[in-house]
Amino acid sequence: KKDGTRIVVKKFDEPITISFKIKVQSNKDLLGIYYLGDNGELQYVGGQLNGDVISAQVTHFSKYAVLEIVKSFKDVPTTYWAFHAIQSLAAKQIISGVTTTEFNPKSNVSRAEFIALMVRALGLNAEGPVPFTDIKPDAWYSS
Repeated sequence: KKDGTRIVVKKFDEPITISFKIKVQSNKDLLGIYYLGDNGELQYVGGQLNGDVISAQVTHFSKYAVLEIVKSFKDVPTTYWAFHAIQSLAAKQIISGVTTTEFNPKSNVSRAEFIALMVRALGLNAEGPVPFTDIKPDAWYSS
């Protein structure tokens, strides 16, 4: 402020766009913009490519970086028909596998898993009560 008092800004009122120039030799399907979360883990914020520039909208200050995340699973060989899709979705934190090293590609997707995938893929953030009566509020997929 003009009077010398400081105002701490932790979140922006409106999202801002950050952009980074990338190297051409990067695998564009595995690129994204990330920051280190309070939990010490990388948090994916997005990444829209336009030529050699990647951009994402962010809502808070942080140290952001463009990373090429290569995540592989022991049970998904490079010859598997969905290998590249699984690798790309894992890089964007849309899927995570059943463990850190296994994906179980032949398993059925439950309704909860499908909704969680859609929410992550679309970047949705919703708050409020769970609209399904058969879902417990403390279930992993309810938030």
